[in-house]
Amino acid sequence: MVDGDYWYRHENSSTTFTRIRNSDYVPVNLSWGGANHSPGGLEAQCVRPLDANAAEVAEAISYLDSAASFPIYHRDIKSSNILLDEKYRAKIADFGISRTISLEQTHLSTEVHGTFGYFDPEYFQSIQFTEKSDVFSFGVVLVEILTGQKVISVTRSEEDRSLVTNFNRTMEAGSLFEIVDSQVLEDAPKKEIRAVANLAQRCLNFTGRNRPTMREVAMELDKIQKPDRASSSVQSNHDE
Repeated sequence: MVDGDYWYRHENSSTTFTRIRNSDYVPVNLSWGGANHSPGGLEAQCVRPLDANAAEVAEAISYLDSAASFPIYHRDIKSSNILLDEKYRAKIADFGISRTISLEQTHLSTEVHGTFGYFDPEYFQSIQFTEKSDVFSFGVVLVEILTGQKVISVTRSEEDRSLVTNFNRTMEAGSLFEIVDSQVLEDAPKKEIRAVANLAQRCLNFTGRNRPTMREVAMELDKIQKPDRASSSVQSNHDE
């Protein structure tokens, strides 16, 4: 077991939903611009861009997967497990099925757990969860944010019912902007949208070894968010 205070060693991770007040945190609204209202009544408009929140989440996952004293596989990265605090900073929540591993371990052999539509297909086949499995799930979240669509939807054609399948087919056809959410198109430069989409596609590679690490994802999102400052903030956080 991990000491309860351990979870707070990174500012963008939360313990569990049971320790978060609804009035303080709301689920991330998967649009470029903001958050609606929570069951607790918080209602506001978030003006922070997508890549700012995405970079925070990626950095937190990177910390858990590789930089922490005891690496942690979250195993259930999904949009509903990403929360916003009152300052609209993104937090990762719900560590109910997370597992700590030793520094020597490269994977975790376990029965498949997680949420359909988000879990790594390689993990589903091999029953071996690796740090790249969290990367895949995060890639799904990026696609949700870009498109504003559900992970699984019966309103799409049967072959495109999975958002991941639909996204990959669209990317291969060079038709990215046909599925990007209209608000995203209005609020963000196409160059930025394409950069995030290309990163998401790499995260969703069927073969884990061909995906970037979460640290690489965090650094790339930081570059997209702050091109003139490169990835200095992510690097400094890991070096502290």
